[in-house]
Amino acid sequence: MFLTLTACPSVLMAFADNPFEPHKAAFLWVFALAGVAAIVSDLPRLRRLTIDRPWTRGLAGTAICLAVVLAVSATRSQSPALAWWGSGLRRYGAWTELALLAIMTVTALRVTDRARLDAFLVAVALGSIGPTALALSQWFGVDPLGGHGAAWQRPGSTFGNPLFLAGYLVAVVPLTIACALRCPSPMQKVGAWGLVIAQVVVLAAARSSGPLIALAIASTIVGAALLVCLGHRRSGAAVAIVTAVAAASFVVVAPGWMREGAATLSGLQRAEDRNQGTIAVRALLWRAAGSGIEADPHALAFGSGPESITRVLTRHAGASLRLLEVLEGQNVSPDRAHSETLDTVIAVGVVGLAVRLALMVIALGAAFAGLGLLSGADAVRFGSLAGAVVVASAAGSWRLHGAWTLALSAPAAIVMLASVWIAWSAFAPRRSTDTRAAFTAMADPSLIVPVAAATVCWLAHYLEIQTGVASIASSLAGAIGAALTVACAARIVTPAAAGPTCAVRIDHGMAVVAAWTPAVLLMALTGASRGATASTWIVTAVTWCVALIVLDLRIRTAIGCAAIGLMVAVVWWGAPDVATGPVAHAFSLAGRMPVFAMIAATFFVLATWRLTPLPVQRRLLLLESMAILMAAAFAGPAAVHRSETDVLLGSAGECERKGDIDCAIALYADIGRRDVSDDRAFMRFGRLLADAADAPAGANQRDELFRRAADQLARAWSADPFEYHHARNRGSVERMWARSLPQAGRAPHLEEADRWYAAAAELAPSAATLLAEWANLKMERNRFDEALPLLEQSAALGVTNETSVLCDVLLRVTGIDVEVPGGLALATAALRERNAPWLAALYATRTTVPPR
Repeated sequence: MFLTLTACPSVLMAFADNPFEPHKAAFLWVFALAGVAAIVSDLPRLRRLTIDRPWTRGLAGTAICLAVVLAVSATRSQSPALAWWGSGLRRYGAWTELALLAIMTVTALRVTDRARLDAFLVAVALGSIGPTALALSQWFGVDPLGGHGAAWQRPGSTFGNPLFLAGYLVAVVPLTIACALRCPSPMQKVGAWGLVIAQVVVLAAARSSGPLIALAIASTIVGAALLVCLGHRRSGAAVAIVTAVAAASFVVVAPGWMREGAATLSGLQRAEDRNQGTIAVRALLWRAAGSGIEADPHALAFGSGPESITRVLTRHAGASLRLLEVLEGQNVSPDRAHSETLDTVIAVGVVGLAVRLALMVIALGAAFAGLGLLSGADAVRFGSLAGAVVVASAAGSWRLHGAWTLALSAPAAIVMLASVWIAWSAFAPRRSTDTRAAFTAMADPSLIVPVAAATVCWLAHYLEIQTGVASIASSLAGAIGAALTVACAARIVTPAAAGPTCAVRIDHGMAVVAAWTPAVLLMALTGASRGATASTWIVTAVTWCVALIVLDLRIRTAIGCAAIGLMVAVVWWGAPDVATGPVAHAFSLAGRMPVFAMIAATFFVLATWRLTPLPVQRRLLLLESMAILMAAAFAGPAAVHRSETDVLLGSAGECERKGDIDCAIALYADIGRRDVSDDRAFMRFGRLLADAADAPAGANQRDELFRRAADQLARAWSADPFEYHHARNRGSVERMWARSLPQAGRAPHLEEADRWYAAAAELAPSAATLLAEWANLKMERNRFDEALPLLEQSAALGVTNETSVLCDVLLRVTGIDVEVPGGLALATAALRERNAPWLAALYATRTTVPPR
């Protein structure tokens, strides 16, 4: 787990098509399965842990239930491969969510003493050093990934996105503060607090308001709980009551406020307007998601599977789809509702949402138990209150304003639950005498800092993703925070584990982790076969130095860490590279993925050896090792394979940019054979083949090229049947193919194009330009009566120029020429008679100047 916590935030492959999330996901899958194998290998110990620790047992049971729901939803999906593996853009499918659940559960089971608790806090802090150092470098205008940029720009660090970076930091900062407070030596405190200051600076530089608001709310709730715990009952209760009233008021007022904001966004037509209407854009997405939830009752229980959100948003966005696509980017469909609650309902249904909320309630109850606000006798009362608050808030808001308000009511319900329980605890009968004595009897005062920090961590992450998008690193940090909260509720401190750290483990075992942290960053920043730049060495050296200071390692161990890091760099750069051409060079880059896997395996063996306490049961160590090897043998090839595919996609894109089409075609063909679950290669390959067929040079092989292009686009549709652009592109290729043929041979291809446009329009009935293209096809087939309703709908959705041109042609067929005097008036009257009011209004406002 330590290697996962320290590597995932820094993992990226700069030479890949998507350098960030897919490679973090691949790394996560392997180590999550290895952790599960290790904990399951000793069933007697696992049974003791779950029996003796009720909060851990509840967390594990709920996680298993959620895993079952995820499996059912992914299996029932229209595209199971996409649901399991996730899209090539993020790889946030069922496997990734199962890995996060596994890591959370294993961490809660593993933390059985204070030394291991502190080791986890240190590991989280170590993992944040690299992204923080790189973000500061980018903020100062020196970016090792992209040369020298402008100073004071929003940094993306190893996440590629300021919002992802901020979402990760709001979860990590509280745990880093806890690490700093519990460090035993002055040097460690200096390093940890310096890291906290750097994280706060980067968080401010990212300029993302959502994560900061989430952190403020989480800190307020935990602060109120601490006030009550430490005897300041009235102050804590006042803060809690104000927070509860604010949350309830928000649920009542916010829906109307967001509706008004969405109405004012219709004039924003440029991508640079996005920041001016962030809340309004969220409202458009949430309302589309809510309409989709209400319109599909068959999927209400278990959802339509992970990664099916695009289908719901494009089908139910209405007239706002055009604006959303303008703001998201050209020909890019929205793939997230920017609300984890709505995404959950779409993906895994109401059952999945209920289990997720149960997981949050268990983590919250464990936090209150760890802080002395919840006894075993009160557990049933707390659970009843949780059910009442969550159901009342969600159901009432849904009934009044629609399903989309789950995005507001679900997180607000968690806030209200926490606040109401804090206020009740402040005036409960057991608190009426000596609050400090009651706190000491119910909780361990020495764990107050880690419990509070872990609670702020997972609660801030949970609230942040309600208006954003979860990244793998931020979700990992949130899962660790929830696990530590549950573990601390079991009162893990024992007399044998005196002191906040275990010096032997820190000096020997964590030294391997200290070497691993900058090594991962160095591999990420140096690319494949080139040496490191000066900025790369500076960022890596800063990461290495801060890691050594936080761990307070001896000089000899520090030198060993540096030697290990340099050896990793030599292995990474010295991997065989016999590339003699673009294609060979692409496969050489892809070959770096197995090298990365071997380096990770080496560190894993070293860390396991050095972190294992001695003496240890040989049988247990042998069983764990065998289980881990079997897990790695199962998950490793699949993870490496998908990283290699992404690298080859990046190389193919580079070939396209350089004009080497033969290289790109060869790589896309190989990628399609390697991974049938990723639509990117099929889509790009089909586009290249269609362009080649439409060019004069491809006349001799035109039919064959068009056939291959159509086949590739059909495979893209099969890989991702929720993206309407795949069907639209297939229809466009069939139209191009028909135009290249004599008149007698066009009909079959035009018929096929009609079928694909119909499939695209079923997914996105409000895509105005798609409807105009389909109307053009209808006119090519002389079906003018079928074209008119499509043009009318396109005009109603706001497309004017293209619609006007096509309608001019249609009117000319009926004998009305809009170019002659009085033609526009005749056209307006004719369109009104044919029940086309939007087109009639369009022609009524036109001048005699023809549309451009």
